[in-house]
Amino acid sequence: MDDFDRVFFAVKKECGKQTKFAEVYSLEIIAKESKIPLNKLPLYLHHLQELGLIKYSVNDNYIYLTALGKKKEKR
Repeated sequence: MDDFDRVFFAVKKECGKQTKFAEVYSLEIIAKESKIPLNKLPLYLHHLQELGLIKYSVNDNYIYLTALGKKKEKR
């Protein structure tokens, strides 16, 4: 599994725990679980957003899976 997959599945796991949009504080959990430095995490999140798997905004305090992201399974 590559780094992007680890980040995506960490996001998916965190979003599955939330009853509402995942709050930005969960970015630390996502970084820790995917073994990515927190300062590098936005690069991965941006790429996943470009692929249409997630939507996120640090400024607006949200991260969630898109319909496509909810369908994606492990390879």
